[in-house]
Amino acid sequence: SETSSILGPMAPSSASGPTCLRAKSLATYKRRLIQPEFINSAIPKLKQGGLIHLATDWENYAEQMMEVLSRFDSLENVAGPGSYASDHERPKTKFQRRGEKLGHGVWDLMFRKIFSRTSSTQSPG
Repeated sequence: SETSSILGPMAPSSASGPTCLRAKSLATYKRRLIQPEFINSAIPKLKQGGLIHLATDWENYAEQMMEVLSRFDSLENVAGPGSYASDHERPKTKFQRRGEKLGHGVWDLMFRKIFSRTSSTQSPG
């Protein structure tokens, strides 16, 4: 699967953040990278306190990522429940600068790993 090919080489509890995954070719709705299966596979790779920092210029994708990440008990939204991060040190990309000139928004999400579980970390729901 795409998830295992992206995260497979990472050792458990090895990433504290930031780790940048850029998957432009996965932008179509059916192949969006940020799905419960991917996050469930990524969480064990994060150290306690490690961050998942995501950014997109697609508002509906930002909403979908927020929905997915908010379902995990082992992750805490750094900006507060349902809020997007505004205080971050992510460098602006040329795509972001161009989009801002055109009046496009950018949504950043920052979630911190707050505890570990050996079983599935996804909340029922």
